[in-house]
Amino acid sequence: MRRTGVEPFVLEIDDLCDALCIGKNTAYELLNSGEVDGFKVGSCWKIPRKAVEEYIARKCDEGRKKKEMCTIINK
Repeated sequence: MRRTGVEPFVLEIDDLCDALCIGKNTAYELLNSGEVDGFKVGSCWKIPRKAVEEYIARKCDEGRKKKEMCTIINK
């Protein structure tokens, strides 16, 4: 992706990998499973930046809920 100083609305697979610190196989699994929303243009995945932000927020909420449950169970 070209770096112009302006954050793009749509990311490519390498950008998703960089954003989440994951490999391409994991990125493709997230896209194919629908965990991260995206669409294909030809054979190339395009991922809306908002989809990545929503995925991160959802995972943080899941982690918080797990931590709360562990606290309740261990009391």
